Amino acid sequence: MYSTEQSVDRETPVKDQDTQLAVISANPLDLPATTFQEGLDRRKQNRAALMAWIRDALVDGSDYGKVHVVSRSKCQAGKNCQNPNHFSKSSLFKPGAEKICGMLGVTVRYPSLPEYEKAALTGTNLNQIIIRCEIVDGSGRVVADGVGARMVSQDNGDINKSLKMAEKSAHVDATLRMAGLSEVFTQDIEDMVQRREAESIQRAESELNTGFDGISKIQHQLLETKIKELGLDRARVKEWMVKASHNRFTSFLELNQDFYQILYSKLDQFAQSGSMSVTEALSILGLTAFADQEAIKTAYRKACMKYRPNKNQAGTEMMKAVNAAHRLLKETTYNGVEQPVQEEVNSDFGDLLNDAMNTVIGLDGVNVRVYGASAWLSGTTKEHKETIKAAGYRWDNKKAAWCFRLADHRKLNKGDWDMEKAGNIYDGSLTVNKEPPYKAGMEL
Repeated sequence: MYSTEQSVDRETPVKDQDTQLAVISANPLDLPATTFQEGLDRRKQNRAALMAWIRDALVDGSDYGKVHVVSRSKCQAGKNCQNPNHFSKSSLFKPGAEKICGMLGVTVRYPSLPEYEKAALTGTNLNQIIIRCEIVDGSGRVVADGVGARMVSQDNGDINKSLKMAEKSAHVDATLRMAGLSEVFTQDIEDMVQRREAESIQRAESELNTGFDGISKIQHQLLETKIKELGLDRARVKEWMVKASHNRFTSFLELNQDFYQILYSKLDQFAQSGSMSVTEALSILGLTAFADQEAIKTAYRKACMKYRPNKNQAGTEMMKAVNAAHRLLKETTYNGVEQPVQEEVNSDFGDLLNDAMNTVIGLDGVNVRVYGASAWLSGTTKEHKETIKAAGYRWDNKKAAWCFRLADHRKLNKGDWDMEKAGNIYDGSLTVNKEPPYKAGMEL
């Protein structure tokens, strides 16, 4: 029991009670004004000190850094990109989060981690992992928490790696919340980008697995055989396949029936480009190394008008070269403004090739056909040898035929090849007479 004196003392207000007693309030705004202001000033000074320490102690590229967030379809430079608009705000990495927590004297714990570890040990099928991180002060109180998620497919089914990556994301998230650093650092952007790419891959795989009808071993053999017979660059064919399928197919064995038919029929068009290089394609269309797609389109239209067959004897063959050049530059999305070829481009070559074919068209018994960026002669050429040489044709010992081409012609065809095989590739090649097809090795 309290005495009367004690009761009076308890009911007597204490002077400066706001500063003498610890005040506990559910809402900071309910605190006495002086206490509230002191708290704001103290935190302001502490935060300024923290930010100064972060600037001095954290290392760019190791503890934090900017991440290239633009997709590869729009920018293939990746981390070497020079456009600052393609990068995120600085992202806090795990080493930086560990430094901040160590400086503040707090520790981390993952209350949900044991359950995932137990599930992994029992063989439970885990598709996604969500880890919660708690930051604890010296007295054991939780001062901040964060969450990190990770799809197991991102790590090719490696659950241990997925757990560690989820822990890292949760730790970074909790650190940002504890120190109020969201205005300085973003969330773990690096992990977000990887997760987004993994989700895209997973969706693509899901689509492919639905109703997927792969090609047979025989179809694969037919495809490889045709590539070899046409003398095509296998790497170029594969590159086109990856690009045209938007990375859905990276190997011939992955093809489904629909895209297999598209690719198989496309081989004939590739053959029409023959051993043509980008430099030769630019030369045929009268372009320079600095041409872009708009200039290529304009040059193609002009070439179609200039070399049209109704006013040009060599027009039928010349248009094969023009079409092949345009197709090659279009498929490679050539842009000389950003990355021109290093070889010298002869902008007059299209006219020279056209004139060279027109010169020999009137020669009796001489057959003319275009292969890639070159004009080849067959038939009875011996009696016209001097005229053919004067027109700029040179004898090719390997093919045993006369050829007109650029001096720096680059051969992509590495297989056995002869004029009869080339003739089978091009339908409607210009022939002056009806003599039997030329045979490689025929004496001139």
